[in-house]
Amino acid sequence: MKNNGFTLIELMVTVTIVGILAIALGFSYRNWMQKYKTEKVIKDMQSDVLEARTLAYQKNRAYFLDFNLPLPPAGQGRYRIAQDTGNVWDSSVIYGAIDAVPGSTILPTFPKSVDYAITTNLPGLVIMKRDGTTLVESLPLGGTVCIFTDFNGDGMSDSDPDYDCMVIAPTRISVGKLDSQNIGDCNATHCIRK
Repeated sequence: MKNNGFTLIELMVTVTIVGILAIALGFSYRNWMQKYKTEKVIKDMQSDVLEARTLAYQKNRAYFLDFNLPLPPAGQGRYRIAQDTGNVWDSSVIYGAIDAVPGSTILPTFPKSVDYAITTNLPGLVIMKRDGTTLVESLPLGGTVCIFTDFNGDGMSDSDPDYDCMVIAPTRISVGKLDSQNIGDCNATHCIRK
């Protein structure tokens, strides 16, 4: 008997195996992309905050940071950084938002919007002071910014990113991984810094 090709059974088995592999890789790729995007958002925020702190020291002017003002669409987040162009910031006043600081100018590349809701325990402005330190209004030890990735509500991160939170302290701005996906747990205790 002469063998001139594949049988229909062999062809069907091959197509089935390739289909199963394609589906498995598709789910893996989607989780990887979600993980990458979450980590990128946190790292970009950290980079922007560090740059503002450096500029405050170099230019001898205060810089301000606030989150989700004006209120972003559902499921998204927003943050802004502004410079104290009037050099009138008063440390004894609690402003709450950049718009309340007289003489502040939002930097040209801001506000920045992100595809994830930003949760924070910051009650007001983050101020990068002229001496290079950071002050969080009403929280002398700093605050935390989080991106929760539990979209199906099971209490576990759907993509398990390496970085999904940022702790803003007076002398350090660090990123980490949340050990809980409960929205009330957005604080320095649950952000395991790396």
